[in-house]
Amino acid sequence: RDQTRATLMPKALVAVADGSEDIEFSCISDILVRGGVEVTIASVMENKVVKLARGITVTADVLIGEVNADDYDCIALPGGMPGAEHMKNSAALNDALVKVKQAGKLYAAICASPFVSFSANKAIMEGVTKMTCFPAFITKLKEAYPTIEVATDKVVVDGKCITSQGPATAIPFGLALVEALVSKEKADEISKATLYTA
Repeated sequence: RDQTRATLMPKALVAVADGSEDIEFSCISDILVRGGVEVTIASVMENKVVKLARGITVTADVLIGEVNADDYDCIALPGGMPGAEHMKNSAALNDALVKVKQAGKLYAAICASPFVSFSANKAIMEGVTKMTCFPAFITKLKEAYPTIEVATDKVVVDGKCITSQGPATAIPFGLALVEALVSKEKADEISKATLYTA
């Protein structure tokens, strides 16, 4: 029975880098786990041990180059600088994102990452009609992609692309991922349990 349950659990890959935003990384991973999602943390650096933007050290499960994108239902990127730059520069992460997108699965980013990471890759941006990001990057995102509606909502769900604004929106971002991967009921249950109110 446990094996059956394990095979039915959605799987998410959460990327991490030196300089990733601490709250966003923690919230995304935590909310997904609470939602019953099997989470794999993948470092885009040369080592599994990374130092987040505020100095917290994290040991990833795998290096991004060891990952098979076909195994995942979602790839989520925290923001933070220079974490988002490291993600933009990771060929293996970009390949995985494109594969997940082409397979009709979720790809998500928060804070700096929608602009810094996603918008640098035209294959990831193809077909996206609406997104959000950290307010300081909104004008740059509009300039780079004038046909995309750049919103100031906490979370934007545009088909399989989910984006969000920053540390304070990391919980609703995580809940949106759970709603998309599991159910609205599960997301609501977590929202209530964590005392989060929209």
